[in-house]
Amino acid sequence: MSHSSDLINLIDYQKVLHVEDLKARYLKNNEEKVLVLEGLGSKYFPLLDSIIKHKKVLLVENASDACILKSLCIRMGKSWPKNIVEWVTNKEHTERKTLIVELNQKIAQETGSHIIAYSLRDLDNDHYNTTNSSLHDNGKDVQKDNSKQHVIVMYRTLRRREIENYLIVPEAISRYIFNNCRNREIIKDVDAVRSYLANEHGLVVPETYKLSERASNTEAFFIKDVKPVLDGINSHFK
Repeated sequence: MSHSSDLINLIDYQKVLHVEDLKARYLKNNEEKVLVLEGLGSKYFPLLDSIIKHKKVLLVENASDACILKSLCIRMGKSWPKNIVEWVTNKEHTERKTLIVELNQKIAQETGSHIIAYSLRDLDNDHYNTTNSSLHDNGKDVQKDNSKQHVIVMYRTLRRREIENYLIVPEAISRYIFNNCRNREIIKDVDAVRSYLANEHGLVVPETYKLSERASNTEAFFIKDVKPVLDGINSHFK
């Protein structure tokens, strides 16, 4: 039994057993599935409306991933697209593909226009060689629709465990501390950051840290969950 709209979204209507007023029966069509989702107060419909309107979707694992990408956009002097719909989901690329293919088919039939989705996932526990320097997932780059004429999904998988693993840059962290810490007694320079990372977390940041290949880096930056490291930096440098 589930009240999860995300779970119900992924299940074929014929497999959904709806229980109401002590009566149970399997759904007969997708229209009934829509009514069930509405009854759960699902966020599915505003999201779907936005996708139909804009036809561009960014699938990320966390809202913070999109925030980091937006910040990088600003630093690079680029504008974040106003017509892209953010969809937060922890589903695998294959599950996302199935959902997007179905959505595209329905939307294309109704509107005559195809959607395009950008699917970004963390590396998690996979080996970094499952992606290449262009972040193509396991050799996969794009997914076309059934006609093979329109690209509807572009896959990207990070080469490091999470997007936050790219942020452990001592120079940038030092600048952040200078801008946000008003305590004059706290040493804020790059050497202080490097010492903290090494002494508290066993992380030595090489000069080649920003490069994509693991041969140029220490393994920890590819496999370690650095969220506690970032929390520790905030705490230590106040």
